[in-house]
Amino acid sequence: MKEKIDAVRPNGRRGIEHAVGIAVHPPTPQGGHDHIPTLRDAIEARRIVDMRYRTLDETRGRRIVRRLRLEFWWRAWTLTAWRELRSDFRVFRVERIENLEVTDRGFRDERGKSYKDYLDAAETPC
Repeated sequence: MKEKIDAVRPNGRRGIEHAVGIAVHPPTPQGGHDHIPTLRDAIEARRIVDMRYRTLDETRGRRIVRRLRLEFWWRAWTLTAWRELRSDFRVFRVERIENLEVTDRGFRDERGKSYKDYLDAAETPC
């Protein structure tokens, strides 16, 4: 990487002693990789997902969700979903999913429960 940076710098300003205080590190996902293919399949098949989830305060619980979208945020994968019990949108950190099962229950898109609805709700001021 240093060689690539030095290649575009002026000749007199190469080497570590002339570094400008910028470091570039490749993203390193924090975990949950094993769940990505299963979640992707559930998204494509429109299946309800039953998962065991660990919250930030280490509380463990069951979540039954309609998957909406997987997103990668530099170091973390998230699952945006409609949570059936709470009847609301939630965003889950994939590495906090402890167990995951795609159920036989399918679902159809419903008004108010789509990813577009999630985005519209996020833009609406409280």
